[in-house]
Amino acid sequence: MSFPDSLGAIGSNAFFLCVRLSGVRFPDRLAEIGPGAFALCWALTEVRLPSALTEIGAFAFSGCSSLKEVSLPPRLSKIADGAFKDCSALTSLQIPDSVVHIGSWAFKDCSALTEIAVPDSIRFFGEHVFDGCPDLTSISWRGRTYADIREFEKAVSKAAVMASLTAGADTDRRYDGSDIIHAIIPDQPAVIGRAAFRDCKSLQDIVLPDSAAAIGESAFEGCGSLTNIIMPNSLAEIGSLAFEGCSALTELSVPDSVVRIGFEAFKDCVSLVSVKLPERLTEAWRDMFSGCPKLAAISWRGHTYACAADFEKAASVLISADITLELASQQGAYAGRGFSRADVSKGTECIGLMAFSRCSKLTEIVIPEGVTVIGTLAFKDCTGLKSLSLPDSLKAVGAHIFEGCVSLNSITWRGRTYGSAEAFYEAARACGLTDN
Repeated sequence: MSFPDSLGAIGSNAFFLCVRLSGVRFPDRLAEIGPGAFALCWALTEVRLPSALTEIGAFAFSGCSSLKEVSLPPRLSKIADGAFKDCSALTSLQIPDSVVHIGSWAFKDCSALTEIAVPDSIRFFGEHVFDGCPDLTSISWRGRTYADIREFEKAVSKAAVMASLTAGADTDRRYDGSDIIHAIIPDQPAVIGRAAFRDCKSLQDIVLPDSAAAIGESAFEGCGSLTNIIMPNSLAEIGSLAFEGCSALTELSVPDSVVRIGFEAFKDCVSLVSVKLPERLTEAWRDMFSGCPKLAAISWRGHTYACAADFEKAASVLISADITLELASQQGAYAGRGFSRADVSKGTECIGLMAFSRCSKLTEIVIPEGVTVIGTLAFKDCTGLKSLSLPDSLKAVGAHIFEGCVSLNSITWRGRTYGSAEAFYEAARACGLTDN
């Protein structure tokens, strides 16, 4: 397979589960390979990446079990989470000195890997990068060769921690999972990207720029050490799940400029005691403060409410039960969430692996035309889901997408309604959407 010379990026899950794809010729100008782009391309044996490439997305080549040789380019700066996970035929790899970020599980279960050289330039090294690599006995880094994976991880963890940061954050998942402690974002981005700082468990404080108009979905989710965030008066929107699990936050003052706050924006902020909401707030989603047991003062429009339920009752005209989901292409993006109805954002092309697994309260979800792939176990154990309409644009379906959906008895696709998941699978197989 070859691409046009003008191509600059390959999108998320673009060739996911293309099981007959055995070779790829990348254009010289290609700068980014998106998450899951070539995941589970079992026949792919060799990858020579172009010199302009700077980032390999999360799980981009995960599960490419025949991949024996990978040539990484000299400008590459980031190898994201799980990028080469389960590449069980890969025996060795030379990582260029330009790489500063290696994500968690990047080479997990590369069971044939025997040696690897990690560049001295590394600034962030994720968790469990080499788990499941039993034959890896030579890891070269900073003039030393480590025969034991744990000894290497112990050494690199001390040296690779980023103690402070001054950088932009407009890119989705820009610092997802890193060890940043303090962040001062320069006056550049209008949007703090989706999941930009998710699971930055060491992050204690952050100053957002005056230019920031929106905080993206899950931007600070899981930042359990975050105690202080300074938000500008330019801010208009706080996305769904933006501060979920920020368990160290005790108080928060939302600027008067904010008009929209998304679903479960402050869920499980277990230390949160008081919140000041803007009078201009015109759109809010339910369960903003679910799992906040200490919250005793919510100030809004001249009143102070003693609990989330009282606030939601007073603001019921603003509260919506419908959720618009922007991260559906990511693996496990909404697993276990408590919403009952949701719309997947228009423009989404893929529903990721286990994206909605264990959403037991989900009864209705709207999947737009344009979605071409639904990943394995995408709706596993959605026990409340009774009916579902799938887009005509669908081209590939992973295994067991409706496993455990015990109430599902109506699946509409391409003008027909199927009374069970098995009946749909049979039709999908007949149309070549799945080998399962």
